[in-house]
Amino acid sequence: MSKFRWPAHFAILNNDCLWVMDEVQLMGPGLQTSAQLEAFRSRMGTVGNHFTIWMSATMDLTGINTVDHPLDMNYVRTLRLSSEDKVNMQVSSILEAKKTVRVSPVNLEKDEKKNGKAIAARIKEIHEPESLTLVIVNTVSRARAIFSELERMGDKTPIVLLHSHYRPSDRSLQYERIKQEDDLIVVSTQVVEAGADISSKNMITDLAPWPSMVQRFGRCNRRGEHSEATIEWLDPGIELDPKGVLPYEVDDLSHSRELIMNQSDGSPSAISRLSAQRPSKILPVIRRKDLVDLFDTTPDLLGNELDISRFIRANDNKDVFVFWRTIIDGTPNVTAAPSPEELCSVPIGDISKFVDKNDAWIWDHVVGKWSKILQGEARSVRPGQIILLDREKGGYSASRGWTGSEKDIPTAIENREGLRSDSLNSDAWSDTGWITLMDHTEHVIKEVEGLGTVIPPEHMDVLKEAAKWHDIGKAHEAFQNMILMDEGRRDAVWGKAPRQNGAQFFTTSKEGRKILRPYFRHELASALAYMARQGRSPTNDLIAYLIAAHHGKVRVTLRSVPSENGPDTSTLFARGVWDGDVISFPDMIGTDIILDLTPIRLGTSSWSNMSIRLRDRIDMGPFRLAYLETMLRIADWRASKKEAMA
Repeated sequence: MSKFRWPAHFAILNNDCLWVMDEVQLMGPGLQTSAQLEAFRSRMGTVGNHFTIWMSATMDLTGINTVDHPLDMNYVRTLRLSSEDKVNMQVSSILEAKKTVRVSPVNLEKDEKKNGKAIAARIKEIHEPESLTLVIVNTVSRARAIFSELERMGDKTPIVLLHSHYRPSDRSLQYERIKQEDDLIVVSTQVVEAGADISSKNMITDLAPWPSMVQRFGRCNRRGEHSEATIEWLDPGIELDPKGVLPYEVDDLSHSRELIMNQSDGSPSAISRLSAQRPSKILPVIRRKDLVDLFDTTPDLLGNELDISRFIRANDNKDVFVFWRTIIDGTPNVTAAPSPEELCSVPIGDISKFVDKNDAWIWDHVVGKWSKILQGEARSVRPGQIILLDREKGGYSASRGWTGSEKDIPTAIENREGLRSDSLNSDAWSDTGWITLMDHTEHVIKEVEGLGTVIPPEHMDVLKEAAKWHDIGKAHEAFQNMILMDEGRRDAVWGKAPRQNGAQFFTTSKEGRKILRPYFRHELASALAYMARQGRSPTNDLIAYLIAAHHGKVRVTLRSVPSENGPDTSTLFARGVWDGDVISFPDMIGTDIILDLTPIRLGTSSWSNMSIRLRDRIDMGPFRLAYLETMLRIADWRASKKEAMA
């Protein structure tokens, strides 16, 4: 999503919500993070209630016993199968489902092509007609090698490949095939460990950490529908190579090997009797300081975002997201933001190799365009980034997912109707149709009132006042000039206008020259106008913050963009607003307001200091503050959407 929407999702996902964490043994550092967040919500306060449920067939309570979330068993409620549950016929058929566990006769080697051939041959030996054989391996490269070899061998039995590097629609089609076929071979990575309702008669699996092995066993004879079922595990040997066991660690696989070596019964009841205390690990733990630092979504001076992956993922397989569009003459004419259906997860190592040989682009939210990744700069790609690729350069197959091969040309999925890619310079909701600023303001106030059931009563007046002032900055001549351009509609102050392609914010000098105001943010002008007219107080500071934050582009930190220029070296400026600018709109504010940009300076009266005080107030905190700014944003979105449809 647009980075400017992060605060809204942060608010919705932490206030008045229930989190259900399923298969927590697979979450890595994310498990501790979920416990820490639950503790922070309790200590810092939220709007409405908040609860977290952790679920697992192999629950280890130490994972949620964290520094800020110490377990109090008098408070924690647990739900387990009772003795009466276990004798229920339907439950017992699952718990006692017969699954014979044995070591596979396949001898693994370092050469993945040889492994692919050997495993494929073994699959053909154990697969039974009119049944599903499931193969789960630890790496995409091994899965592809097996899949390719099975295709080469040729057979009437359909084959499905599953891994995490598919576009959502193609992945869904693969799962649909599994549901529809009675005679099938599925070659998969870890993606089937959770959230996949698959039941096989025969299984071959790589050795994996014990919680993963338990999950994989659960995909064989899942409901006890077969009188017999087999699970073969591939033994990597006693001497484990750290590189050869990736994405896992030697200690985890050694632990699993010890548990399974003499285990022939893979039924849930037998597996549950094993003493499976895992090797202890030191994992990164998010602390209060980290959370409040992340509340400020402003990039650092070099444009870098804080990396949160260490609090979520345990291994080094960090991915980026790619999508394909048709590129003409080497220049992307792409305005619509990619939809989730277009995105494909790709390992960062794979995309770096691909970008070294092919053109690729990353969205620059500052200048508002797709910027080409220069040759030799592929290593600068960071996890989580969205990368645009030329469809004609390939790299993707609907049946195989991401391949990186130029021979595989993906089908086009164009998000032509979606929102445009957002940037510091854009105002996506301002180009709907001709709506006066007065009318739009009244519409937003009405939408705030309509949210009365979810807005705390003590904050309703604050939000209505913020709604009244939220777009006053659009009366600034830079905004009016941008939407009017050469239009002769200067009989009103406009809040919305039809889209003006290539329009720029500008002021007009006494000589009639256009002076550009790049990065102009009307919401900052609105907040400064409110502060200049109403003065400073704890309540007024909150209103000013909500006004400035209603697009997610001016929040905790206030500073100019590195490439931004002011009128001269002595005038303060930030986000296209200059100290001494005038807001003139008699119908709403009476006399003109002169904007004061001194809050950009450091000190006790600075904008940043004001925002931090709000964030840290005992009666506010980051969760409630984000919630209030989101309520104003939602009211603005709803009003704008109705105006666009009118």
